[in-house]
Amino acid sequence: MRQVGRTDEALVAYSRAVELTPEYAWAWHGRGLVLSSLGRHEEALAAFLRAAQISPNDVWYWYKQADELIALGRYEDAQQPLARALKVQPDHAESWAKYGQVLRRLGRLSESVAAYDRALAIAPGYAWAWHGRGLALENQRYLEEALASYQRAAQEDPRGIWYWLNQVDPLLALDRLAEALPVVERALALDPRNETAWARKGQILRRLERYTEALEAYDEALRHAPDYGWAWNGKGLVQAAQDDWEAALQSYTNATLDAPGDVWFWYNRGEALFQLGRYAEAVAIWQRGLTIRQDHEPTRQKLQEVQRLLESLSE
Repeated sequence: MRQVGRTDEALVAYSRAVELTPEYAWAWHGRGLVLSSLGRHEEALAAFLRAAQISPNDVWYWYKQADELIALGRYEDAQQPLARALKVQPDHAESWAKYGQVLRRLGRLSESVAAYDRALAIAPGYAWAWHGRGLALENQRYLEEALASYQRAAQEDPRGIWYWLNQVDPLLALDRLAEALPVVERALALDPRNETAWARKGQILRRLERYTEALEAYDEALRHAPDYGWAWNGKGLVQAAQDDWEAALQSYTNATLDAPGDVWFWYNRGEALFQLGRYAEAVAIWQRGLTIRQDHEPTRQKLQEVQRLLESLSE
């Protein structure tokens, strides 16, 4: 029943199984899988822990505990069950890759890459591990190596949409714009309704100064996800490049409404107001941005600039 999506019935069945046979590790594991799929991660963790207590030599019962701890944001705690998993089966590629994920989330990036490398030494065709390795390398700004890892992930599993999309940032940072567009088209071929892929296409076209096409791509992203702040901001950048500051202001305003925690969206909204000569409003918006990040130097510089301008106008 779990495999055909009848999760409520599956949960009842597994619960009845462990009630009748409390030492039935496989049923505890199944119960954990159902609870996890329902987003009930604390209960799922308890079920996997019980399975491991009953059958401590099953590597998956330890591995799944780590999965739930990661879902709960308990990255430090996730290391212990993975250590147990690798003690049970030292060549378990999935546990090495999961350990790489945990270390990456903890910011221990060099160790993370080493763990992913262990996984890939065991299973060279493991796409998820190649992708995670790319993330850890990109976070260290090893862009060429990160790109190669993402490309290998896509080669091993060409239907993994993020294996394509995560190639975009390194390609843009390396100024390889012409290569980025076919990559995002591959992602859109997999999922034509994916708002991230459409917004990324808009970003690439904007960088190529193909503004009309960029606006169309951003609009398509927003058609699928009207509250997508990053796409609204990207659309605003295109409109600003076309000197359409009124339209840009509306787009940036939508971006700050949908994603108020991004200081750059407030910065861009302030810039649009500044370009429209609405200086007092620009100051208020930039000050709002500084409540998110007090050390945002571009915003501080803009406030100084507008202050000098207002002083000169008052003389």
